Amino acid sequence: MAIDQKSLGSKSPASAATTLDASSLLAQLNTEYQRFLPGLTPLLNKQDPDARWVGSADLDNCISDLLVIAEQQNPEAGPHYWHAYAWSTLSWQPAVLSLLAVHRLHSELPLAGLEQQQRSEGVYGYRIRSLIPPAPPQGSLIERQAGLLQAYLEPIFARLESRAFKRRLGEGLLADRILGCLLQWQQGQDLNITELASQWLSALNLENASRLMSIPLQQDREVLALDRKTCCQYFRCQSAEPCPTCPRIPRQRRINQLRQEWNTDV
Repeated sequence: MAIDQKSLGSKSPASAATTLDASSLLAQLNTEYQRFLPGLTPLLNKQDPDARWVGSADLDNCISDLLVIAEQQNPEAGPHYWHAYAWSTLSWQPAVLSLLAVHRLHSELPLAGLEQQQRSEGVYGYRIRSLIPPAPPQGSLIERQAGLLQAYLEPIFARLESRAFKRRLGEGLLADRILGCLLQWQQGQDLNITELASQWLSALNLENASRLMSIPLQQDREVLALDRKTCCQYFRCQSAEPCPTCPRIPRQRRINQLRQEWNTDV
């Protein structure tokens, strides 16, 4: 993980939720990121001579590269999948970082200085070149961070839309990402996942893009699961199996499959 602390902005005294100075915020964010995604640590430590940092000025080249990679790896899948791949690859980290900032650090995270690391295997790893002090707080912490996330993602949306990417597809995949991340905290965390999911989707204007469902299990237990409305298009790849939560699978069949899986894990 690379975190550049040069030119860090100072904490805005007007932002009550931002209780950490810039250095502490970035250090703790790095810790939470690796804790949330432990499988990435070996990849982050791996040397990649082709790795480069992607900021707002590099989006066009990065998107072109990702589309070429997707087409080379899965030429049969077509542009629906290629575009979805590029969008998901560039949007997952800002979404995860936003959730970690709000729910683990209880702070908003300005994303204007965020750069992502493009590697030969994909996009993972980040640095924040500068932390611009946030504006005086308006609305809840979730609402403010959602606005920062939207502002960061909009240029990516716009560039992909110019290549015939469907915004509705991107919005659905983003909503699924947000809810999927929240679901990782449903065990052992004092969080109302259903309420937080509603707040995030509302703040991002994605109320109807995804949702959660409750699945009854043995021993009078229940677990929340993703009830997706958007297909990631992976099924278009040769020999691909549908995701367990794919909306192309009838809903009751998805529920039965997930119930069987979780009952087996008990």
